[in-house]
Amino acid sequence: MKRIQAITLVAAMFALVLTAAAKDSALATVVPVSGPSPIITANGSATGTIHVIYTVSAFNFTPGNFASATVEIDRAVGTSGQPTTYPLDLLLEQKQQGDTNLELTIDPGTHNLTSAWSQVSSSVNIAIPNTTLPSDDGATLVGVLQIDGGSKLNTVTTILFKIILLHPTSCLRFYNFMTYEDGSGAHLSLSEINVQFYKFGVYTKEMQPGNAFQNLLVLNTCTDTHTMDLKSLLDPAFEVGGGTNPVQFYTSANTVTEGTFDFSLFGSQTPNGTSLCVQNRSVAPGTSILAQVKTAIKECLAASSLPAASTGFSFTGSVHTAGSTCDAGSLHGVASPNTDTDFLTYTTSSVGTAASCGTTTSTRGR
Repeated sequence: MKRIQAITLVAAMFALVLTAAAKDSALATVVPVSGPSPIITANGSATGTIHVIYTVSAFNFTPGNFASATVEIDRAVGTSGQPTTYPLDLLLEQKQQGDTNLELTIDPGTHNLTSAWSQVSSSVNIAIPNTTLPSDDGATLVGVLQIDGGSKLNTVTTILFKIILLHPTSCLRFYNFMTYEDGSGAHLSLSEINVQFYKFGVYTKEMQPGNAFQNLLVLNTCTDTHTMDLKSLLDPAFEVGGGTNPVQFYTSANTVTEGTFDFSLFGSQTPNGTSLCVQNRSVAPGTSILAQVKTAIKECLAASSLPAASTGFSFTGSVHTAGSTCDAGSLHGVASPNTDTDFLTYTTSSVGTAASCGTTTSTRGR
């Protein structure tokens, strides 16, 4: 019996050693202290990016102190990986400088961590530099703070502080842009669409990524609620995606712009079927609404019918008077702009299989 107890004790001690020998993580949280209330996304990631986004309703940035925040960093005891060796230095520093970047003052900039640490914090003062600054509607100043504990601690965490200038004359703002379908909200950039053709490159098969989202986003910084219709006009080479409700509508309690777009900021969806006219939607002051259309390229289109790759596919969105059923002559009088077009250039490739398109065009469900 004593021998069995001894073996059990050794096994328990071994398990404790394994747990203690795992690699720790540093989890960061941003807590606003002074200044305007920001939108904060992706808090708590040990090796990710946190976005802290402020908006300013003005025609110009005002140099000087703008806001402050506290960065709280908690220890997450590791369960795998190489052991974290203490003591170590945890560094918080601004990673970029320049005339159009925010000035970040971090105190303290270094924490000496011992094996007993559980939480540390630093204050961050955010200032607008006294220099020549952009004044365009939507201009953005960025300050990049990086938290790095070296190879023995799970970091690096990057914190992006952003201030966006919104001209007060355009209190109802409309944005039309394309994103990936994966829910990340990541923008589709130029030439990120690859059109795949059947063998010999005569007919289209599909595209990569397989689907895309057209986003019709309205931000209301006015003092009153506005109601409207939202219309999507897809490129002729594209069709509404498959499923019962490829068109969806969302609301957000946040002031979301194209530059601060994050799909996690929007609430539950309201289906709109396959109609590209989303009717009678209201946006209250200080909030945003979004109509989102799932779309993909049509199959069996002749290559000769596509726009030039360098010109790209066009996706137009427009804002209309409520109840107008998106009639072309009913553009909204307050929204700015009330119509906008986004273009996606593309590359091509061949999948190597023969087409069976014949003379018909498929409208596959996706």
